[in-house]
Amino acid sequence: MTLLVQAANIVHAHGGNQIFDGVSFELKAGDRVALIGENGAGKSTLFRIMARLVQPSGGTVTHKRGLTVGFLSQESSLDPLLTMRAAVGGTTDPIALEAKLEELERRMQEPLDDDALSAVLDEQAAVLERLERATTPDPDSAPPPGGLGILAGLGVPEERWDTPIGRLSGGEKKLVALARLLVDEPELLLLDEPDNHLDEAGKAWLERFVRGYPGAVGVVSHDRWFIDRAVNRIFELEDGTVTAYPGTYSAYLTLKRERLERQAQLRELQEREFKKLKASAEQLTQWARQNPKFASRAENQRRKLAEERERLEQTPAPILNRRRIEVEFDAEPGSTLVLEARGLAKSYGERQVFEPFDLVIRHGEAVGLVGPNGAGKTTLFRMILGREAPSNGTLRIGPSISVGYYAQEQETLDPETTPLELVR
Repeated sequence: MTLLVQAANIVHAHGGNQIFDGVSFELKAGDRVALIGENGAGKSTLFRIMARLVQPSGGTVTHKRGLTVGFLSQESSLDPLLTMRAAVGGTTDPIALEAKLEELERRMQEPLDDDALSAVLDEQAAVLERLERATTPDPDSAPPPGGLGILAGLGVPEERWDTPIGRLSGGEKKLVALARLLVDEPELLLLDEPDNHLDEAGKAWLERFVRGYPGAVGVVSHDRWFIDRAVNRIFELEDGTVTAYPGTYSAYLTLKRERLERQAQLRELQEREFKKLKASAEQLTQWARQNPKFASRAENQRRKLAEERERLEQTPAPILNRRRIEVEFDAEPGSTLVLEARGLAKSYGERQVFEPFDLVIRHGEAVGLVGPNGAGKTTLFRMILGREAPSNGTLRIGPSISVGYYAQEQETLDPETTPLELVR
C-alpha cells in the first residue's frame, strides 16, 4: 500500500514538558487508525504534527508528495455568524474557491519553512482540482453531493441549514465541520474526538463513513465500542512513545496484555541472571584476593556485571497494572424530591422545542437524557439551571438541592485558572 506519512524518532516538548521521546510510525493508504492514550498524553499534538500544523522539536516526519490532509479539531473554528448553508456550501462554490486561491497565494509570499510551504502548495493543488471540477464537470459522472447533500446525509434537517453557527449545539457544529472536510475528500483525514457530541444516529453514520472512506483515517475517541467497529489499527501513545497494534480495540487489549506479560517474564529472567552474575563476580573477587590467577576472571565478570546493570537500568520494567486515581464524592443528600416538572414546554417563536410534559426525579435515581442533536437536551438542562425560562408549565428544584453543571463547550470554566486551582 502507498505510504502516506512516515515519522522517525519524533521528539517534542511543550511548556517545558517532554511529550514525545522517539515516536516512530507509518500511515498507509487504507489505514483506519485509532490513536489512544491518557488525557494529556499528546494525541491532539501528534495529529497536529501529522497535519503539518505543528513542527516537532526533533526527528523527521515525511509526507507523500502532494498529500492532502483534513484535520477536524476538538474546538470549532467556524465563523459563528455564518449559517450552516454558507459554511459548507462555499467549499464547492467557484467564487469561494477563487477567493481561497488568492488567500493561498498571499500566504506563499510570507516567510515559510519548507514544511509549511509544502502544505500550502498541496492545498493549492487540491483547491485547483476542486475548482476545475466545479467549472468543467465530467458529463459522464454523477455530480458530487456537495456540502448540503452531506448535511442531509448526516441527518441535519433542512430547516436548520440557515441557522447561524453560533446558535448550534456542540454536536451540530461538529457535523458542519465534518461536512466541510468530506466535501474536500483529503487523502488523510484526522478526526480529533469527532463523536463527543454526536447522537446515536450520528455515531452510527460516522462508523460507516470511516469504514468506507476512500483515503486513510485517523481517529481520537474515548468510545471503545466506536473504535471496535470502525478501525483496523490501534496506535497507543504511552510514556512518550507510540506502539502499533493490528485490529480492533478488543484485539489491542489482548495483544497488549500478552506483550506486557512476555516482557515481565523476560525481565524476571534477566534479573535472575543478574543475581547469578553478581554472586559469581563476588565469589571470583574473593578468590582473587587469595589467589592472583583469578584476578583477570574476576575483572571480566565485574565488567559483565556493570554492562548488565546498565542494560537493566536503561530498560524500565513493564507496568502490568497502572495506578488509577481514587476519588470519593460525598454530598449532602438534600430532599427526597430532586426535580419536578408539570406541563413543561419550550418554544422559540414558531419552533416548538418540546411539547408539554411532566417529569419527577427522586433522590437516588440516575437519569439519562437522550435524543438527536438539536432536540432540546441542552435547553432542558439550562432551564433546570434557571438560565432559560419555560414557555409554559412549571419547573421546581427540591429544597436543599444543589446543582452542578458540566457544559458541552466548558464555558463554565475560568480560562485564567489552572486545573489544580479549579479542583481545589
